[in-house]
Amino acid sequence: MTRLACPDASFDCVVALSVIEHVTHVERGLAEMYRVLAPGGRLLVTTDCAPEPSPFAGGVRYFSEAELERLFAPFPVTSPRNRPDFSRENWCYDLDRPVVTAFAQITKPR
Repeated sequence: MTRLACPDASFDCVVALSVIEHVTHVERGLAEMYRVLAPGGRLLVTTDCAPEPSPFAGGVRYFSEAELERLFAPFPVTSPRNRPDFSRENWCYDLDRPVVTAFAQITKPR
């Protein structure tokens, strides 16, 4: 994901569902996905979010809300910036801590 073998502006849509939390160089991966988007194209991303972040270990990380804000700041996010709902019924993976799914849509200007 950090070195896609595709020309610039190759795709109208790029989807990364539960992917970026498994990438060590996530900033580079997001930049690559954005690079291959055509003007007007959309990048759809979901990832794990927790009140307290967890660093990359064992192939996964959990981003905090603040980390996600910083991660997506360089890009034109066009989805609503809803705060994660850490209510118990929204927790993922049957963990003993709150982890929920966060969503971002990025639209490349024409």
